[in-house]
Amino acid sequence: MRNTTEGRLNLQREIGILFNHLNLLIMKNFKILMPVIAFVMAIGMAFTTKADVQSNGWVERNGMPYQLQNDPCVIPSQFNCKVIFSDDPNTIHQVYISSDLQVLKKNGSTTPYILNE
Repeated sequence: MRNTTEGRLNLQREIGILFNHLNLLIMKNFKILMPVIAFVMAIGMAFTTKADVQSNGWVERNGMPYQLQNDPCVIPSQFNCKVIFSDDPNTIHQVYISSDLQVLKKNGSTTPYILNE
């Protein structure tokens, strides 16, 4: 029985040494790779910013900001852009630059544009 117990202890010791060796190899590589991975990710994240894309315009519709699908305000002028939706022809909507509905969009005409949205 003593030989069996000693054999198990030797096997456990050898397995322990093997795991320690593998752990050492993995941790050495891990310690080297972590800064490299962080550097590569930082460079990758630097190029993920989205450019400030010009919006087609926003109107207040049913009390909420609504983004227009097409830009009706294409005439170079200083008039404020206004639109009328074909499903609500009695309401003239002011067109704004952003969804906060604070700054009016220019390049309009004296008559509101009719939209089929």
